[in-house]
Amino acid sequence: MWDWLFNRKKRYFDRDFEINFLKIILLNLEDSEKSDCKDLIAQVEKIKSDYESSGVIDMTEMMNLLSQPSTLKDIAVANGWDDQYIHIDKYFVARNSGLFDKAKYC
Repeated sequence: MWDWLFNRKKRYFDRDFEINFLKIILLNLEDSEKSDCKDLIAQVEKIKSDYESSGVIDMTEMMNLLSQPSTLKDIAVANGWDDQYIHIDKYFVARNSGLFDKAKYC
């Protein structure tokens, strides 16, 4: 029973953590004045909405946003939030690999 409780809390923490990362991306995109971000905002909103309703993040869509060359990275650099982008990118790349260690990213 204890394992179930602790695993449940961890899952909810992971989900809240990732939704907050998606919110950070959205807020930064909305404030990015040097770039046209409409398409990216729509993509991130879709990922966030799907994740909130299903509880499962579509890693293919997320990795497409972060893959190189990345329009999202270009916008982040042009608008001065590249440090946040790099942190989020590292988190999702690690999450997508088999080497995910949450302690590095919390």
